[in-house]
Amino acid sequence: MMHEFSERVQKVMNPWSGDSGTVHVAPFLYDLVRTTRPRTVIEYGSGYSTPFLAQALKDNISSFYRERTLLIEKSKDFLRELRHSRQPHSSPEIRQKMIRDWVVAGGEASCLDPRFYLEPYEPLFSCFESLPENHTYCLRLRGLLEQLDVSARVKFTYAFPGLDKGGRFLDSTVIDLAWNDFHHYREFFLQLWPRLSAAGGLMLFHYGNWPYERDIKWMQSQRAEEGDLELAAIIEPHKLGQRGCFVLRKRSSKGSFAQTRWDGEHFIEVLDALIQLVDGPRLDQ
Repeated sequence: MMHEFSERVQKVMNPWSGDSGTVHVAPFLYDLVRTTRPRTVIEYGSGYSTPFLAQALKDNISSFYRERTLLIEKSKDFLRELRHSRQPHSSPEIRQKMIRDWVVAGGEASCLDPRFYLEPYEPLFSCFESLPENHTYCLRLRGLLEQLDVSARVKFTYAFPGLDKGGRFLDSTVIDLAWNDFHHYREFFLQLWPRLSAAGGLMLFHYGNWPYERDIKWMQSQRAEEGDLELAAIIEPHKLGQRGCFVLRKRSSKGSFAQTRWDGEHFIEVLDALIQLVDGPRLDQ
């Protein structure tokens, strides 16, 4: 599927040009978005990666509502059993076993966290482009997004001043994923790191060539005292330039790798809230 999608994109966008080089990075971004389910995405510099990000968010939306339906279906009978069974549910051991069995049941709904599905998933994707809206490059990209049926997922800001020339991302929304496929790494970092989600927000930089390593090391030094920056360099060893990307992850001051673990407390209340979100209030209330 992704191979076919890449071929459609490559008919319009050239990922092998010296100004692009994201032939492998773009599908990586697609998988990253599909895995991390961001609700807010920023791209600085549109290009070959734009349709991959937009498609990932579109696929996330489909997955979210399908998974939520399956999660509710597997939870109704379970809640009924938990409430009305004659088993001694006051026993913590029995209760925890029932919850563990429920967690791994349900096929595609296996291991889903109901808390994630309590809020609608309607991700925002903002792309900032320095070229004017009527530039042939921008027209070609928009036409491609329309062909792929993902144009509704992208909000463009055109003629955006370079971050080195006073350009600013004025929105105050918390950001889950920020992707820089242009320049001005330090300015990008200074503006967006404070807004990056402390619950594992991601900031990615396209690795053009070795001088950019200095900017990344500078970013590490900026956050050394807070200790909230984790770094991974995804390098394409077979290339001289356009060699992959840097991935920066923001963690909370507590140093947790993921959201707070759930030990089952308020389990019934959470599942009830999820079911009522779709089906309405329980009749026995």
